[in-house]
Amino acid sequence: MTALVALTRNEFRLLRREPLYLFWGLVFPVILLVVLGSIPGFREVNADLGGVSLIAMGALIGEWSRFELSHVSMRSWLALGYLTVFGSLIAFSCYVWVFKVASTARASTYAFVNPVVAVFLGWALAGEEISKRTLVAATAIVLAVILIVRSSTSHQDAG
Repeated sequence: MTALVALTRNEFRLLRREPLYLFWGLVFPVILLVVLGSIPGFREVNADLGGVSLIAMGALIGEWSRFELSHVSMRSWLALGYLTVFGSLIAFSCYVWVFKVASTARASTYAFVNPVVAVFLGWALAGEEISKRTLVAATAIVLAVILIVRSSTSHQDAG
């Protein structure tokens, strides 16, 4: 993260134009934070570091100069509240609980199922359209999760 802070304005202009610089300036530090998050002791601060890094990067490239709080709609505030409560607090609590009571293979299927649930909620609550391509992808994801769960169950029965 020190490398990001040390970049000059000209280098940030380069970050916007060059995908390789964007990778090393933004994506790589995020990957590094994920890796550090898998080390005991870093887990507790990983999400905070990620959020702070994104806020800092936004400030450094001028995102805050275009932001006006008065332009944020009530619907956006409600969506933020929903994501904070259900997408973070409740979902993370459930995630931690599942990892305590289920096998790793079974518990890790949450990463596949969550996007399908999000698409369904978008359709049901916000009237978003679901394309044929999205339905095919969701079906493939659900079938893959079924295969993973069945496989982990058969391995537990055999063991």
